Amino acid sequence: MLEVQIIKSHPDFEMLMKEYYEGILLFDIMEKEVWKKANEDSIGQVKYFKAHAKKYTAGERAVTVMYSSGTAETISTLKGFFEKNDTTGIQKMMKSKEVRKETGLFQKEDRPALSKIEWKPGLYSAENNRMYYLVHVKEIVPPGPLLFEEARASVISDYQDSLEKEWLGRLRKKYQVKVNEKAKKDVVQKLKP
Repeated sequence: MLEVQIIKSHPDFEMLMKEYYEGILLFDIMEKEVWKKANEDSIGQVKYFKAHAKKYTAGERAVTVMYSSGTAETISTLKGFFEKNDTTGIQKMMKSKEVRKETGLFQKEDRPALSKIEWKPGLYSAENNRMYYLVHVKEIVPPGPLLFEEARASVISDYQDSLEKEWLGRLRKKYQVKVNEKAKKDVVQKLKP
């Protein structure tokens, strides 16, 4: 009853309600037909990756262990332990939680600290935005194709786009789109200043 009264006194409200309803409906359909399907279909992801493998490549990367701390002294002490090959000291610092450790295969632009060091195997100190880093570059990996796990986030995004295009193609085949030219012309006229 209240909704009917609001619609009578505010006709724009009915249009707004319809917009919300259609938006939620579209969201639900996209969730079912595209987003959820792409995230859960691991076989489809791998198949898509294999079909488009040339797209997923990386530049030169480094096998790296990065240690970070809020103080330069902590990183300096940690570096000393590494230089002395003092594994007990390193372990104590890691347990103290003053130091955060990140291991991975990174391109130079993946982390700000990496752009501030020499790009060759070694142990380097760096600072970025009052965070201090000890970077252990173990190996430089030449440019080449990414593994599926390395490219997975991009693959899922691209796979979603592919599923959406396929779905829209099926809809276009099933439902003919007809444009009411007179109504279109009227709308364009009303929008002109």
